[in-house]
Amino acid sequence: MTQRRCGQTGPLISPLTLGLMVRDCKPGEAFDSVRRTVLRAVELGITSIDMATGYGGGAVEQAFGDILANDLNGKRDSLFIATKAGWADGSRKTLTESLERSLKQLRVGHVDLYYHHAPDEKTPFDETVAAMESLVRHGMTRYVGVSNYSLEQTVRIAPLFQQAGVPLIAHQCNYNMLNRWVEDGLLAALPGLGMSACVFSALNQGLLSDAGANGPRAGSRAAKSLDAIVNGVPTGEPAYGRYPAGDVRTHVLTMLRELSRIAKDRGQSLEQLALAWVLRHDAVATALVGLSSVEQVEAAAATMAHPDFTDEERLRINAVLPPRFGMR
Repeated sequence: MTQRRCGQTGPLISPLTLGLMVRDCKPGEAFDSVRRTVLRAVELGITSIDMATGYGGGAVEQAFGDILANDLNGKRDSLFIATKAGWADGSRKTLTESLERSLKQLRVGHVDLYYHHAPDEKTPFDETVAAMESLVRHGMTRYVGVSNYSLEQTVRIAPLFQQAGVPLIAHQCNYNMLNRWVEDGLLAALPGLGMSACVFSALNQGLLSDAGANGPRAGSRAAKSLDAIVNGVPTGEPAYGRYPAGDVRTHVLTMLRELSRIAKDRGQSLEQLALAWVLRHDAVATALVGLSSVEQVEAAAATMAHPDFTDEERLRINAVLPPRFGMR
């Protein structure tokens, strides 16, 4: 799997990142499934792993720490481990104590990338930057990133990191075929700030899948995602493109079925098409995928066998998707 540069001068990482936001990492069958998933992902070249300090109350990091110590012993240097903390809290106390806790849970001396999880309107950016600078200086993380920041917030904070000599390389943002807010300036701005996009929700909670195209199962995450589009639930982002008036649900499902046909013509599933689509942009370093089985890992990894699009395929996809910012 060909790796990509993360940030202007950052490391090479795998174009797919295994996102470990899993519900149950306690001993038992669920943990064994996580273990098999992680090991198969690494075997197939998905060597970038993403977590958060608080996922599962710390159980996710503890589980990965156990897998790292017992199954991936000696392979730490071949992995790119990222974690994040500070949801709407960028204080020195929270960012420092959270990373200290992560390192204990992971049983490692450092992580490769540490994100501020979401912007904080109460803590000055100067304090957040100073906290992250201290963590880099003390060797607790090699690089830093921000997550869920708007374009305006990113443009304001990035120069502060640069002035402090802090290697800010990544912006973890929500981006997919149905949620294209980052095209409204953020993707274009990131390279000039020395950063890359590390995309989450590339499959829009499973809605961008062949199963979703057939009508998502009631109560599933995909069904909730579809409801959010239909009902226009605010997300804090100008997320979705302009849909025609009328039956939005029918329109979205029609789009998904047409995208599924395009994917089939490419020899892919809709999931693989959606991953390749977000990775088409030079500013995107990696796409996070939440995978719960070996079979899902293998299917996601197969995306990279056919990552490029012909001009005809781009035209077909652009004709299906709702108008957004003229990006191709």
